[in-house]
Amino acid sequence: MMRISMLVFLFIGDFFIQAGEPFKPYEISYIQGRLKAPTSYKAYIQSRVKKGFKDRIRREIYLSGTASGFSANSKSGKMILTGKSMGQLFNRLAIENKGNSVDFVLKSGEYILDQPLKPRQNQVLRGEGRVTLIPTLTLPAAIVLDGVDSVVISNFTIVGGGIGKCKTNGIMSVNDSTRVNISKVIIREVGACGILCKGSKSKYVLIEDCDIQNTGRAGIAMFDGVSNALITKNAVERTTTHGIIFANGGSFSEVSENIIKDTGLLPGGDFAHGVAFDSHGNLNTGEKNLIIKNKILNARTGGVEIADGQNHMYIIENYIEGSGRANQKREDQYGIYFGGALSQGYHCLIKGNTIKNSYWNGIRLAAPNVERPNKKSPLPKDKYGPTMHVDIIDNIISGSMRYGIELNWCRDVYIKGNRIETSKLADIGLIGNREKNIDMPCSKVLFKGNVLKSQTKLVKDLFEK
Repeated sequence: MMRISMLVFLFIGDFFIQAGEPFKPYEISYIQGRLKAPTSYKAYIQSRVKKGFKDRIRREIYLSGTASGFSANSKSGKMILTGKSMGQLFNRLAIENKGNSVDFVLKSGEYILDQPLKPRQNQVLRGEGRVTLIPTLTLPAAIVLDGVDSVVISNFTIVGGGIGKCKTNGIMSVNDSTRVNISKVIIREVGACGILCKGSKSKYVLIEDCDIQNTGRAGIAMFDGVSNALITKNAVERTTTHGIIFANGGSFSEVSENIIKDTGLLPGGDFAHGVAFDSHGNLNTGEKNLIIKNKILNARTGGVEIADGQNHMYIIENYIEGSGRANQKREDQYGIYFGGALSQGYHCLIKGNTIKNSYWNGIRLAAPNVERPNKKSPLPKDKYGPTMHVDIIDNIISGSMRYGIELNWCRDVYIKGNRIETSKLADIGLIGNREKNIDMPCSKVLFKGNVLKSQTKLVKDLFEK
């Protein structure tokens, strides 16, 4: 059953949508553009990543391998150590130089790893020329950072054993490693994530200028509350799940200037966003993350998803096109999403984004459904509430197969200066009362200076059964 009330004029003026009591003056002033985004976390995170390194002169050790064996030499060419494999040789040297300021330099070549390379504190691991690391199928990753501080990984190609053939990550950081700098790494054909970082105390992570393709899970994944991470200027393409995800929390991080394409495209892909921050229903909350100036193309579900306990979020000047699939009519296909099925969201600025050709909605706000509680939610039903305090400002939205902007259970929303056109159902869809459940309409929504150019401008008091 569907009931629709339509306004079909060209709408550029101001008005309010509300349920129940009228706005009080302080409520109107609160939602009129109060959210301010940080300019960037980039300089701060970069400085913190570098701060852990000791300033004294660093020693360089060069590693190489031939058919006859593997060796480590000083910069002058003096033999230091030999080994049966590159993994064995490097890990022995890393342990012997634990805590020392050492740059390990792998010379050009292809190295099959029978054990992951494990740098220790204050160590640099970099390739010189074209260096390819090939982990055997049983390894957790080609490079593992295990509870270390101040490590640099740079200039490698990592080639896994193929999707569906192994569960290997490209690089894995576990047990709260901090001050991790990963740059100029090419990763292909790994069965799990391209780069995976885990740990609620893991922070100051910098991942830049990496090129990741064909992964069995996410391209870049931050799990269990990683904070103060900067993920910038990377290319992520053809993943089975998400392009870049912060799962189960994560705060004070920036995802910027990345090119993310075809997430969820590979066999087995289904729920796959370009960029996602998800706190799984407040199990490990996150806040104040910045998603800015990314290019996201052909995500299988959403371009950007912020869900389930991620609050005070900033989604700024991203280009998002082709989110979703033409043959699937599902509501999780959108350019940008804020809210959650497990818990509601609070405070989000969505500004200056360009969103084209979404297969469901351009922007969608939502909250848990009290009539159909999600069994995975840690929140009791009586703690459900509307997603609140969202500013949607100066976005350009076109070609949405459903609505340019859809507002579900939310309140205190400010929609200003957006240009929306060629939406199939309407430029803006506002969910109203749902028969017996009268507590779930969107309410207290302020419109100002929007340009709506589709045949149907606004649909309000909408419900579906």
